[in-house]
Amino acid sequence: MLNVILLSGVLALAPVGLQGAPAEAADLLGLWLNDNGEVAVELEMCGDQLCGRVAWLSEELDAGGQERVDAKNRAAELRDRELKGLTVLTEFSASDGDVGVWKKGMLYDLNSGTTFIHCTMRVEDDGRMRIRGFEGHMGSRGLVASRFGSTTHWTRVTLAQLTAQ
Repeated sequence: MLNVILLSGVLALAPVGLQGAPAEAADLLGLWLNDNGEVAVELEMCGDQLCGRVAWLSEELDAGGQERVDAKNRAAELRDRELKGLTVLTEFSASDGDVGVWKKGMLYDLNSGTTFIHCTMRVEDDGRMRIRGFEGHMGSRGLVASRFGSTTHWTRVTLAQLTAQ
């Protein structure tokens, strides 16, 4: 009986975002600040995949005092979407052979309106998250990747750190 009570207490104290998440995802779940310090993305589990939504923007309002929207999106019909809450990381799956590596994902870059595909993501030894992907563009067979990739490094942050800036 005591074991059941202790186990219940431990589960009650476990962070909600980690419950049900694969062990490989634990290092990546949470809030990450992009390399230019303008956007923080909350990584979470979406089923058995990792995804991420915009949780914080250094500038939440545009010049007119309105919520910032996805004005640089290459698809005109998507340019009125609010940036805060927008899903920008999708479809990352745990790598079968490389623990801690998530692959086959997509990253949407708010600053350029570009979607990067065939992305891989991992936490480096220095604690930063490394994301590497290839610019996607529409070809005759759908979305295809360019031959040259791009890499970005994000830093783990807390909401308190961001609001103190």
